[in-house]
Amino acid sequence: MMPIEAPTLPDLQCVPNGDGSCTATLDSDTLFDTGKATLTAEAMTIVDQLAKTVRSQSAYVQLVGHADGQGDHASNQMLSEHRANSIKQALIERGIADTAISTCGVGDTGAAPQQDDQSFRRVDALIAKSKPSSCPAR
Repeated sequence: MMPIEAPTLPDLQCVPNGDGSCTATLDSDTLFDTGKATLTAEAMTIVDQLAKTVRSQSAYVQLVGHADGQGDHASNQMLSEHRANSIKQALIERGIADTAISTCGVGDTGAAPQQDDQSFRRVDALIAKSKPSSCPAR
């Protein structure tokens, strides 16, 4: 199987995973307002680049939402899922097939209670030639 060609675009860096896939970390502070799952205008450039990458590679993408430790666990879980789904919808609007996109949220898994750390506020986009089978842990 041919590995994913890791793109180097202004707003999207995809780091090879060693198994032919790559992961791009999408910064939630750029994509969403705090505590929200609606994409910002600034996010559209990143989503456009992600769609271009998935389309050009004939790839699948798994969107994994994360949240920091602020607030309660259930709310963070829901927020991480909604953020991943917002990006999925934007990709579909850009012509990526629904069947080529999977989503999951891992909430604040790995974040200490009340930990306000930007590294936990993100969506990871795993881009692969075959559809990922399960949601990865943090």
